[in-house]
Amino acid sequence: PSTQEIVKNSRAVRIVYRVKSPSEKVILKCVKKQYGKQGLVREAVTMKQLNHPHIINLIDTWDFKNETFMLIEYMKDHDLLNYLNLRNQHMEESMVKFCCFQIVEGLKYLHSLNIAHHDVKLDNIFVQLVKEKPLCKIGDFGMSTLEYNTDLGGTVMYLAPELFNTNPVLAPKRPISLIKADMWALGVIIYTLLCGKYPFNSNGRDLRHEVIRGYIDYEHKDWKSVNVNKNS
Repeated sequence: PSTQEIVKNSRAVRIVYRVKSPSEKVILKCVKKQYGKQGLVREAVTMKQLNHPHIINLIDTWDFKNETFMLIEYMKDHDLLNYLNLRNQHMEESMVKFCCFQIVEGLKYLHSLNIAHHDVKLDNIFVQLVKEKPLCKIGDFGMSTLEYNTDLGGTVMYLAPELFNTNPVLAPKRPISLIKADMWALGVIIYTLLCGKYPFNSNGRDLRHEVIRGYIDYEHKDWKSVNVNKNS
């Protein structure tokens, strides 16, 4: 196969290529072992267990010299964040339902195996238009883990309140349900798709307080175009 272009390149930790094989396009992830071996191994181990229409398919994985490679399914319309940006920052309620039903089906399958994705976000929901409608698949399992864990990682805008380490002495001794945290992150995705803004927009300490407090202003101007019943 021939490499068409580099899609992502991050400090030699992960280099992602879009590759054209004789029959189809695929994604090739390449990680130098001294940087990202653990995350890629975790991703490969998780993905080998999975077979679902709304989860990205792992085609093959191998080691060569000082690098590890993963060949995975290619979704030609990128991810939901990109898709959202192309639709002027928010989506119609019917399309949000259509996308989120698919995400829920993927998460339901993943959670039935006692696996938490642990980094559910718009960037990790990959999209391909089929008859002008988005086919959605969950990808990027580099942080995936069993349900209960003391790992408090993730993408800050999507973190559940319990993932904010308010007591660094006690937190490592209290494994939390990262499956429940996945569902919180799904709620952030739904909110963002509907109005084009994250529910919590502060940074640092203020963001932590906002999330733990859990107050969301549905009367904000960003919700004026949203007709969905917020209590349904």
